[in-house]
Amino acid sequence: MEFTEFKKKYNIILNPQQESAVTRADGQTLLLAVPGSGKTTVIVARLGYMLYCKGVKPENILTMTYNVSAAADMKKRFFDKFGTEFEGRIEFRTINGFCAKVIMMYERTRNTSAFTLLDEGKVTKIIKALYVNMTREFPSESTVKELKTKLIYCRNMMLKPDEIKKIKVGEIDFYSFFTAYRDYKSQNRVMDFDDQLEFAFKILVKNQDILTYCQNRFRYISIDEAQDTSKIQHMIIRLLASRHKNIFMVGDEDQSIYGFRAAYPQALLEFNTVYPDGKVLLMEQNYRSAADIVNKANRFIKQNRCRHDKNMFTENPAGLPVRRIILKDCKFQYNYIQKMIEDSDDELAILYRNNESALPIIDLFEKNGIGYRLKENDGVFFTVNCIYDILSILQFAFAPWDATLFLEFYYKIGLKMKKDIVTSSLVKHKNSNISFFRTLEKDEGLEKWHYKLLKEAEHNFNHLRKLNSFSAITFILSKMEYGKFMKSRGLDESKVKTLLALPNQNPELNCFLVRMTELKEIVTCGSTDPDSKVILSTIHSSKGLEYDNVLLIDVRDGILPSSSVCDEDEEDMTESQRNDLEEERRLFYVGVTRAKHNLAIFDYEAAYGVKNETATFTRQLFGIETGKKKSSEKPEKVSALKITASSGEKAKLKKKEEDALKVLKKYKPGTRINHRVYGTGVIEEIKAPICRVLIDGGDIHSFDIVYCISNDIVSIAK
Repeated sequence: MEFTEFKKKYNIILNPQQESAVTRADGQTLLLAVPGSGKTTVIVARLGYMLYCKGVKPENILTMTYNVSAAADMKKRFFDKFGTEFEGRIEFRTINGFCAKVIMMYERTRNTSAFTLLDEGKVTKIIKALYVNMTREFPSESTVKELKTKLIYCRNMMLKPDEIKKIKVGEIDFYSFFTAYRDYKSQNRVMDFDDQLEFAFKILVKNQDILTYCQNRFRYISIDEAQDTSKIQHMIIRLLASRHKNIFMVGDEDQSIYGFRAAYPQALLEFNTVYPDGKVLLMEQNYRSAADIVNKANRFIKQNRCRHDKNMFTENPAGLPVRRIILKDCKFQYNYIQKMIEDSDDELAILYRNNESALPIIDLFEKNGIGYRLKENDGVFFTVNCIYDILSILQFAFAPWDATLFLEFYYKIGLKMKKDIVTSSLVKHKNSNISFFRTLEKDEGLEKWHYKLLKEAEHNFNHLRKLNSFSAITFILSKMEYGKFMKSRGLDESKVKTLLALPNQNPELNCFLVRMTELKEIVTCGSTDPDSKVILSTIHSSKGLEYDNVLLIDVRDGILPSSSVCDEDEEDMTESQRNDLEEERRLFYVGVTRAKHNLAIFDYEAAYGVKNETATFTRQLFGIETGKKKSSEKPEKVSALKITASSGEKAKLKKKEEDALKVLKKYKPGTRINHRVYGTGVIEEIKAPICRVLIDGGDIHSFDIVYCISNDIVSIAK
């Protein structure tokens, strides 16, 4: 079939860059696809082109992607487009799925049996048991999650023992834990998903017959989401493609945000080195987002150094300017969000870096009966060491007889006592309903100075009960010296900042403690409304999705970007620090490019009373000089996202627009105006309602002038 006929028959419409990718059937190709550029459409169309126009056998094609749901979606889209003619003959798999097939082939041809594959639940049980065996303590859920993540990272990055020994996870010797986990699996003939990759790689390297079979069977290999593929996965792909040299790798290093899971975007940067005869193609047109979003995102991501040069563009209208909503303090953002939702029926995605950023919003929504869809939350926040400690300290203030609680935190609040004293007192105190301080005072091992410490500690706990929840948390951090302990252990302070946001809705301390238990249950069990147009999601979970309206929250130094990359000037950073910063920048970029029509970002003058500079990424996105806020100090109104108003507001909005049209007569080419986001500039052209303005400093922006006038965003400069 001729290509023209193929496109017509299957209603395939492509731009020139997409067409170049679709018709590149043979050879080694890296396709760099910017957000919203239609990469899945191109991958599916290319598969059809190979089958119908080039006569490639479907059995010789293997398409691999990052996870099971993505592979299933790709398969569905292919059969929806081309029918079921090739069903059962063309393969769509995850890389792990392919590796499972290699292992099965080895079993069959070598008359042996593979290790049993562990599911996630069994892996968790093994990790917990090994941790208890090594430390004589039970791990928190957050510790288990961190250990899992590090184990995945080590294996997928193919780290050597000396490199693994440098990894830290709390107080545990991680290398000893790593080897104990490895030995347990070997002794019990079980394997996890990362073992699948290692075993398959070794089989392909050491067994030429199996490698040759796989190479001849799958002569054409397509890889989606290549930027999220790990080092060992890329090594497997390289082996597979080395005979027939037909590999089509699709990705975008600018969207690689899974470094903690060993995503290896360097493979995209090294493509021409690994595949010297290969060709790099670009898809730079964004079909998703309004022009102002695209232009800002494109300029922003160019600050990363480890990337291919690309220029994302769109032919979509400029749309409304990206909003920077300035609030006096970040604690005001939650009521602001509630007002936005109450005044609108439009879809709104609220995106954030960490799961815990959603907790104050969930708390507010649950109390006010606002429906929402929660994309992902595992409740791990409540088991993070510092959060668990602070809540335990607060609980002990109301239950001073609970010696078990005291044992968990006493040494973290400056009570320098031998553990033997506390544990022996705990045994004597068993089932007693008097204050544990009375039992401690009777211990014969105490020195004179211990009594002073205990008296001061008891006074602090008595005082805690009289405070509101916000003051109680800050009292623990400062007066009771828990903040000092956190700093000495390098614990993540951003977690405590989230905890400080929750007292807004729960000022009474005992009510606050009850609410924390309720919230943990809510986020763990999933109390969400599947029909709600309000979406709460981490940026990671929003990857690959798009929303009409997006609000980015908690864009603050220490959160996004994280604290690990905020302490150094970018020019003075080590290579490792710069890599971390660039991944943080990519994460923000992914968040920005989820928005189709409207994007708003909160900016905070203070965080719980502490002065706050505009976040690094907000400055870079809007082109703001350090320490300066060019936008109005007055927060944008709720309608700033131009979400459709509720029925009671429509008449007011219509009247505002009519008034704006009357005022519009004063705005002509050459008129100097003030824009609350962009600053002062000169109107170059008006094609109502769109106005193009040359901003002082050289930037050109287009926006809906009628909307901006009616909402006091634009005024004539004096």
